[in-house]
Amino acid sequence: MIERAAAEWAASFRFEDAPANVRETVESIFLDAIASGVAGSTMQLVRDVEPVARDLGGGAGTTFLAGYAITAATACDVYRPGLCHVTPVTVPPLLALAEDGDRDLLAALTVGLELTTRLLVALNYPRLRGRGWHAPGVAGPVGAAAAAARLLRLDARGVRNAMAHGALQSAGTFAALGTEAVKFTQARAAVAALLAASMARAGVAASDAWLTAEDGGLASTYTDDANPAALVAGLGDEWELSRISLRRWPAASSVQSLIAVCRLHAGPDAADIVSARIALSPGAYLVSGDRPWRTPLEAQQSARWVAATVLTEGDWWLDQKLGDPRIDALARRIEVVANDELSDAAVRIEIEWSDSIVRGERDTAPGDPEEPLTRAQIEAKLRQAAQSASLDADEILAAVEAAAYSKLTGLLAAVAVRA
Repeated sequence: MIERAAAEWAASFRFEDAPANVRETVESIFLDAIASGVAGSTMQLVRDVEPVARDLGGGAGTTFLAGYAITAATACDVYRPGLCHVTPVTVPPLLALAEDGDRDLLAALTVGLELTTRLLVALNYPRLRGRGWHAPGVAGPVGAAAAAARLLRLDARGVRNAMAHGALQSAGTFAALGTEAVKFTQARAAVAALLAASMARAGVAASDAWLTAEDGGLASTYTDDANPAALVAGLGDEWELSRISLRRWPAASSVQSLIAVCRLHAGPDAADIVSARIALSPGAYLVSGDRPWRTPLEAQQSARWVAATVLTEGDWWLDQKLGDPRIDALARRIEVVANDELSDAAVRIEIEWSDSIVRGERDTAPGDPEEPLTRAQIEAKLRQAAQSASLDADEILAAVEAAAYSKLTGLLAAVAVRA
């Protein structure tokens, strides 16, 4: 049975069982999640939800707030084949449950990353997306519940019950796209995973066939043409988590390659640009092509605003400079189109000056599996985030190295104190 096989693997998995390159990837993803959370802790959105987290209290409250922190700055990972941000769902419940010094957190995180991404393959993500479902809310509670159950060292039966309780809470639609509610999907899924693992730890039984049941299984309910066997095919030998991308800049995953190209053509003469034309893949265009820039979140997703900002300022970080007339005027001279021939992360740009035309292109984004961020680049991202948050980056790195999870949780949950 597919559900049983997934649970048995998760319950017995040891971090040292994974190849060295997979272990390195997981360690990088964890550090990047902390960097993203530190960046997110500076966002007004996290301050706004802090009273809600306080009302929830306990592990649920810290999980909810950490979920928002990791996703709020739009800087966390993305699994492009399933358009899913995995760490805002998987990392917060692990931080809430882990005891300081417990190195098993990385084993649990590996389980969560692998099963979440594999579940999106099994659910035939294009069909799932075609029905309007948002991947972190559907697959996230299941994979993260398995991770939390693994950290709690539950047996295979317990892990399966946790995944089933996670599946019962699968939800979240793309109607939230472009609004702050898109972040709620991820934070809510993290809390759902914590609740699911807690139910399993208490011995509360759930469906054995949360994926494959004809009546109500995820495969028959959320998608068409699912392939449930993909959840466990090659499990432990073929690593889907290796396809997770990290983001170099706090902006939509659909514009990461655009930022990289525009940085090469930035300069003091950006105001003299007559026009520019950007071509994105259809998927990227759906997220960023026809997007206004009235709010910081919209700005992070708008290809026109991102390009105009980078061409003018030379780089991109958390200060979106909304209302800057120079950037606004340039953004209005930029056209964005969808190109069916471009892959997910690819971009083509043509910039016209009065006396010349320059072109730039990229097929991958920094941080994609084909061009992974180095440890030094992730640390640089963390240092930039720490500077924005008025925190000590060396202290954060030392906490990661020492597995001081309570300290890391405190950093992500102390927004109200620092505000």
